[in-house]
Amino acid sequence: MNTLSKIKKHFKQKTYCTIIREIDGKSAGNFHGYIVDYTKEFLILQESDDFLLKGFKILPLDTVIKIRNNRNDKCCDKIMRSEKVWDEINYTRNVDLTSWSTIFNSIQKLGFNVIIENEHPKESTFDIGPIIKVKEKYVRIWYFNAEGVFRTNTTKFKWKHITVVTFDDRYINVFSKYLKGSE
Repeated sequence: MNTLSKIKKHFKQKTYCTIIREIDGKSAGNFHGYIVDYTKEFLILQESDDFLLKGFKILPLDTVIKIRNNRNDKCCDKIMRSEKVWDEINYTRNVDLTSWSTIFNSIQKLGFNVIIENEHPKESTFDIGPIIKVKEKYVRIWYFNAEGVFRTNTTKFKWKHITVVTFDDRYINVFSKYLKGSE
C-alpha cells in the first residue's frame, strides 16, 4: 500500500498513526495523531501528545516516507478512545491545501498565528508569529521572541524552505494573548 493510500485509510477510519518523515535524506522528527485532511501534496495532522489533542500540523507529502500504525499506535488509539479524547477530534478549519499560498491565505483568514519550521539540516529555523503577507512565492510573518516581543522586521519564507506549519495550537494561541510591542 503506497503512502497516499495509507493516508486515505487512516483519514477515513480516523485512526491514530505516526507520520515518519525525512528531509534532505536525513530522518526528521515523527509526529503522532490523527489525519484530518489531505491532498496529493499536503496533509493536516491533529497532533497528539500525552493522550491529549494538540494543534494542527501541515506537512508536505514529499517529506513523508511512512505512515505507521503498529501495536504502539493502536494502543494509543485505544486509550484515546477510552478516555473520550478521540470524540474531541473535530476539524472544521477548512484550510485550502492546494498550495502553500492558499494554505497561508486560509490560515490568515481564520485569524491564527503560526509556527513555521525549516528542518533542512544545514539551515534549520523555527519562527512563530502572525501572517503578514502571502505572495506567489513566499510568506512573511512577524516573528515574536520567547518574551512575546515582536522583531522590528518581518521574516520571509520561500515555499521550498518550509517543512512544517503549525496552527491553532495551545502553545501558539495562549502565547499570542500576551504579546508586547516590537524590540
